[in-house]
Amino acid sequence: MTAQTHENLMIDGHPRSMMSCPDFPVGSFGIVEVENPGRGVWYSTACWREYVGTWVLDNGRLFLWRLEGKYRLQNPDPLFASWYSGTLVVPDGRLVHYVHMGFGSIYEREIHITVANGLVTHTEVVDNRARLEALRP
Repeated sequence: MTAQTHENLMIDGHPRSMMSCPDFPVGSFGIVEVENPGRGVWYSTACWREYVGTWVLDNGRLFLWRLEGKYRLQNPDPLFASWYSGTLVVPDGRLVHYVHMGFGSIYEREIHITVANGLVTHTEVVDNRARLEALRP
């Protein structure tokens, strides 16, 4: 499997990316599957999910702002992600170990953002230095 394209994430107006793909309810909230999505990264081995989402964290609330590829939002306004509970994984710092599979690459740090019903409940910064030491021969 090829390294996968990250989801887009805006945190209080600052562009970031995510090494996780929050789910969303296709067929609800104006989220639809499209037959001819056009060309883009979603038609490559770097995007097995066949879409790229843009998400927004604003004042502790998670919104789905845009979908490109296989899915689209019918409404142009950001959609509060009340359905989502899970952990968003945001790379932080330099890429220090590239893995050509999934979201396996290692960055200096990761920001883990726990979300419950669209609301941020916890944020933790994970230092990956120990993980890197374990990879060294």
